[in-house]
Parts: sequence; structure tokens; C-alpha cells
Amino acid sequence: MNILLGPHFRYEEEVLYPALRVFLGEYVDQLITEYDEVIKTAKAYVELLNKGRLKDKEGEEAAKAARALLVHVSNCDGLAILSERLGEKDLQNLGEKLLSMRK
Repeated sequence: MNILLGPHFRYEEEVLYPALRVFLGEYVDQLITEYDEVIKTAKAYVELLNKGRLKDKEGEEAAKAARALLVHVSNCDGLAILSERLGEKDLQNLGEKLLSMRK
């Protein structure tokens, strides 16, 4: 999870969300709080998947976690669209920081 999602999580929380504060104001603080829950959910999901075979209750928990993560993915798309309103220089900077975090 850290390899695949870590750079994405870090980029959004440290770079994208602050850049969108110009449009979203204090709502960014709520996004960051929600992000903590997304990370907690992703970690719990990985723990369940690492068990291999799940009991029925654990399978239900895994499905619930997957749905919660899908809501975050959907919200990310909306934020990406909103980020298109930033200037060319700001967009270039965002892209460079994302590449840096992926490395």
C-alpha cells in the first residue's frame, strides 16, 4: 500500500489540497481530516486482505472498506477537475511535485 498509494496520499494531502484552498477555503481542513480516515480504512483493508481467507463478517468489512475507498476515488476526480482552474505555472508545479513524490 505504501508503494502504490503512499505517494498519491502524500501528494494530495501536502500539495494538492493546499493548492485548492484558494477555491475551497476552510473546506480543505475537512478534506485533510477525511483523508486521515481514508488512510485508516486503507490500512484496515490491507490487513484484511493479508489474512487470505476471510470469515463472512470480515468479507463484509472488506467490502465496506472498498466502497469507502471508492467514494474517495470519486471525490479525487472532482478535485482534479477543480485543479484545472489553476494557472499554467501552478499546474506545472503540481505535476513536478507529484513526479517527485512518486520517485
